[in-house]
Amino acid sequence: MLRSSPVMMIWLVIVIGAFVYAASNNYITIFLDEKTFILIILFLILFAIINSFKNLNIIPLLIKFSKSKTSNRSIYTRFFIKKAFSVNVLLIIFIIVAAISFRNPLYIPIFILIIILSVMISFFTMYIKFLYSNKTVKKDKIKKKIFNPLIKSVLHEYLTPDFIILAVLSVFLFVIILIECFINGSFNDIKTQFFIYTIIAFSIGLAGIIDSIYNINWKFQTIIFNNDFKYNFKRTVIFLVGIFGLIFLIIIFSGIIVNFILLLKYLFCIFTILTVTINIAFIKINILIRFIIVSINIILTVWISALHYGFLLVLIIPVIISFVKAKSEYREWTYL
Repeated sequence: MLRSSPVMMIWLVIVIGAFVYAASNNYITIFLDEKTFILIILFLILFAIINSFKNLNIIPLLIKFSKSKTSNRSIYTRFFIKKAFSVNVLLIIFIIVAAISFRNPLYIPIFILIIILSVMISFFTMYIKFLYSNKTVKKDKIKKKIFNPLIKSVLHEYLTPDFIILAVLSVFLFVIILIECFINGSFNDIKTQFFIYTIIAFSIGLAGIIDSIYNINWKFQTIIFNNDFKYNFKRTVIFLVGIFGLIFLIIIFSGIIVNFILLLKYLFCIFTILTVTINIAFIKINILIRFIIVSINIILTVWISALHYGFLLVLIIPVIISFVKAKSEYREWTYL
């Protein structure tokens, strides 16, 4: 999974590590009660289902067993069973941790049932998707266009499984932050921390655009459209604003209630992270290097956001540098 989804997996490791560090140092207190357990289980099952929609190349496996007596159906079955377990690794690890935490033998059959159910859902999702994608259906009637072709192309190119998972994780963390700050009544004590946590949660979702840009069919884009960098940058911004628009509105509404000046400060930080992340996504370098650069920029932005307002001008430097670099290297994506 690290090779096929490096950005997603590294972000998950960072988030899990951050929670472990915060809990071990008593920065946050986590109680694994039934409600928390159910919430995390549902998220991990959703994570596995979304990851099951990834395109899987089974041709090399068929070539490998082409001279054997094994049927294609058996090859498909074994292949998708292994993949189903791999996408449920996080769920299995969490179930093991939960079993140790609850220490109640009555829960063990429930834990096993959850794992079996999630693996089965992932298996059938992969298998049905594979059969559907390889089945050609001829229809005499032309379908009526429900969506604008441009909107459909944007969703097809940008909504990769990794992006969806990171977006869901981002929203999940944002909801937890809102619950802790508003429902538990601790918002007045951590106003600045609320905005910082919001930036981090928002940045996780933005990082998924690196994978989306990487997986765009640039040869097709070059032949059919051949648009410039400005067009694709604007297209990406509109897509991200459409996906995370509700979070933007909640942040703005919360900031107006608490401190409008502080809101402007952190909106500027979010704007710089958004711009730099998109620019870095368009630079033609290794995807892991792009992720590292984006992570460094996020850390720098969070650090500067805690300083005096005058230091915010420093954040303009990576915006300009990344924009110039991305614009100059954009054409390399379109080379045939």
